[in-house]
Amino acid sequence: MMITPEKVMPMLQHIKTDGACPVVNMNNDRGDDRQAALARIEKKRAANGMDLTYYQFTSSNPCVDLPLFIVVHGIGRRAIDQARLFAPFMEAIGGTLIAPVFESIRFSGYQRLRLSGKGCRPDLALQQLIKKVQGGMEKARQPVVMFGYSGGGQFVHRYAMAYPRQVKRMAVAAPGWFTFPDMRIKFPQGLLKSSALPDLNFDASRFLKIPSMVLVGENDVNRDKSVNQAQEIDHRQGRNRLERADRWIDAMKRSAKRYHYDTPYQFVVVKGCGHSFTSCMEVGQMGWQIIRFLFGEDPSRQFL
Repeated sequence: MMITPEKVMPMLQHIKTDGACPVVNMNNDRGDDRQAALARIEKKRAANGMDLTYYQFTSSNPCVDLPLFIVVHGIGRRAIDQARLFAPFMEAIGGTLIAPVFESIRFSGYQRLRLSGKGCRPDLALQQLIKKVQGGMEKARQPVVMFGYSGGGQFVHRYAMAYPRQVKRMAVAAPGWFTFPDMRIKFPQGLLKSSALPDLNFDASRFLKIPSMVLVGENDVNRDKSVNQAQEIDHRQGRNRLERADRWIDAMKRSAKRYHYDTPYQFVVVKGCGHSFTSCMEVGQMGWQIIRFLFGEDPSRQFL
């Protein structure tokens, strides 16, 4: 039997928000169970030279053949919110997630994979973190599934394009702008090699095989400071997140067809929501759609 909303969605009913931070609803009859589960979210720091803080959650009944789930925060850097709101899903399906924290001082340009601040390259830091966590799970070198919200969505789709062998599926929500599959335009707008990242070589024949989902709230149309407002971006990609997501999905589909690929690409408008991760999860039930796409549609994998 495949995962159903009836199995997973009730678990989110035991979580409410207190300001920007999700907390367990202790008034619910199963609140103690949810508190016990969320208490297993661990804050760690990778001592591998990259010095990257991250949150990790592992189901109490882990399924060994599920891929590792990477969730990446937006510029508010609330990785803990993502860990808490996705933890019930991981508990239900037997998964493990890690939520890295790209601190602003050391990773100020993480959305674009750039070395900036006083830190190191965010993509290389994540690679080392994945290697460390997978090593402890006996999953070395297995492709991961990824999700990112807003600035995290920018990071995730660029990471997948740069390292397609490492990513099985991806879902991104409300990126401010995209990297398009165009080898004539310099990265990060397109895939032409940039002097800032000379070691990145994009292979369209590989990254166009990655099943991808983009989700945007139906009211997420404001042009705030996190939306790149450069004239060339407006011209190529559109003026808001909805337009840009639609155009990116269309460009990826057309590029994949040139390789005769039938890669699944989905664009989902999250009803009743604006630019808020918590609202999209709780009101728009975005979490269910993401987990279903990343884990539940793999024909080689079924869930009890």
